Amino acid sequence: MSIFILLLFSQFEFYCLTDTIVSIPVDSFGNFKFFLKNTSNHREVYELKAIPYQSPQNWFYLLCVKGRCVQVPDPFFDTLNPNEIDTSISLSCYPNGSPGNGIICFKVKVLSDTTLRDSQFLYISTTGIKEFNNQRIKSLSKEDYYSPFGSLLNKITHKGIYFKRKENRFYKVIILK
Repeated sequence: MSIFILLLFSQFEFYCLTDTIVSIPVDSFGNFKFFLKNTSNHREVYELKAIPYQSPQNWFYLLCVKGRCVQVPDPFFDTLNPNEIDTSISLSCYPNGSPGNGIICFKVKVLSDTTLRDSQFLYISTTGIKEFNNQRIKSLSKEDYYSPFGSLLNKITHKGIYFKRKENRFYKVIILK
């Protein structure tokens, strides 16, 4: 009598649903979305981890799965049943006003067999604030202005940097007096 032992290796599909290269303003967010599918015959737990290889020091990253989030580089564990798909996985980057470039390695591995793993490199660059002209404004218009933090201002009371929205674009306005 012979006994056969069949080892079932966990399998999965993993890829980025968005472009892996983004160029964003320094005051905006970069967001990557992912697809993960358990192609094995049993329930699996996956470790998801984003590791910044190159990044300005004050950039902020957040990894979210199924409505729960962790700060990078903390790992996140996602459990999937056979043939279950998870498209709720996202990695967001906020440059926090600092220009620069970032390279992040997003890794996934199966905890039941850590030799089964995959990774995706993500690239982020900032574009900064574009100035379109040098015109002097003699008087302020009655239009709404925005603070550098994005809050709507109905009235400007002191000098500083503000933004004006026109046709879905923001323009920088510097008040000197």
